[in-house]
Order: sequence, then structure tokens, then C-alpha cells
Amino acid sequence: MAYNNNVEKIRVSKDGTPDECIAYVSEKVSGRYAALPCVAGICGKGGRTSLEFSTEKLYEPYVRGETASAVAEVLAVWYKYRFFKNLLPLPALEKEERELLLTALVAADFQADKEYVKTRLSGLDEYLLDGVFLFRMQDLKKSWERIASYVPAAFSHGALCSFLEFLASEGQSRVFLQGEEAYDEEYRPLKKSALTGEYSAPKEILLSSAKLVYCFGEQSEKTREFLKKYFPEKTFFCS
Repeated sequence: MAYNNNVEKIRVSKDGTPDECIAYVSEKVSGRYAALPCVAGICGKGGRTSLEFSTEKLYEPYVRGETASAVAEVLAVWYKYRFFKNLLPLPALEKEERELLLTALVAADFQADKEYVKTRLSGLDEYLLDGVFLFRMQDLKKSWERIASYVPAAFSHGALCSFLEFLASEGQSRVFLQGEEAYDEEYRPLKKSALTGEYSAPKEILLSSAKLVYCFGEQSEKTREFLKKYFPEKTFFCS
């Protein structure tokens, strides 16, 4: 793509070295607009990592819209997950159970949180992830604090099971698993769980508000146990 006056640039930045936040935005936007003249570049300067999309002015609104959507997802998952992780030690739960609960708390209001964050991104030329979190999400963070206050320190295995069963009953989408890789109804890869620190098919199912899960290939024993426990009548193992 020639660089000229018709080229628009969209920047996303974050304190520190490249991490899963920058990688998530880059992969999601680049994947969506792979067929368009849109170039992504990552650089580090002054202790910050910047991701820059360069695209023709004609396509800028589309690329910016997808960028804002991906940024909102980062703020509603990566930042919220760690916000709860810092507030909730949850000593009664095993490490894996704690991660599932934190993911479930993120998933429970994901769409509403994402839409709120998108309103806070309106009018910004550059999306500074840490800046938006610190200064533009005060009301949302207060609601997260209220939610955390309802979770007792002695939150038990039984309470976790009840909460996950409730989320499963409220699901709205279809998720497809090819082995351990999750895809949405348009067969686009789902990677939000990577924002919790590690990709996980069970976490992806929760974050996608799954109503039905269709499995192809071989799933891990952990994933199969998760599905049989929380989605027993909503999982279909296909040959």
C-alpha cells in the first residue's frame, strides 16, 4: 500500500512490552480485514508498546470500528479478569476452579461491559489501554467492586458449580470445537480466553455465552469433563 495523503493511521498502545493484549487486537483486526489494504505494525518506545494500523481513508471507519471493538474486548476481559483476581483470593477453591470462577465473572456481563467501554472510546484518536482503564472506566470499575463484594472469601466448589450451571442455562450462542480450538457460528476462531493468561476451551465456552456446543475431533479429558458436567444436554459430539 502506497503511503500518501489518503492513508489513515489508527494506534493502540499499552505500557510495557508486547503482550497478549496487543497480540489480540492485532490478530483480530488483521484477520477481519486481511483482504483490505490494511497494514499492521508493532513497535516499542519509551517503555510502551504501540500497534499501528495503516489503511486507506476509504476503509478507515471500518478498520477503526473493528479496532475499537477489539480494544473494548481487551478492557472487558484482560483488565476485568485481573481486577477480580486482585480482589478475590478465593482460598477455598483449587487453582483451576478459581480461574473458572474469575472467567465466569467476566463472562456474566461481558456484552454489557463491552458496550459501555465502547462508549468510553468514542472520540479518541489513539487508544491507550491503560489510560482508558485508569481514567475513563470509573463507573464500570465501581460496579465490578460491588460484584466482588458479593463473593464470599469461602466461596465453595458447590457454589462454583451452581454459578456455572446458571451461566450455561443463560447461554445464547453456538460454539464449535475442532479438537481444543473454539469457533463461533461463522467459524471464526475464538481467542478471548487468551486474555485471561492462557487459552482454554472451557474458558472460551464461558466467554462466548454458549448455549450449544458442537464437538469435532478429539477434545482433552479436562474439556470433556467440563462439558459433561455443565453442558450435559447441550453438547453434541459429532463424528
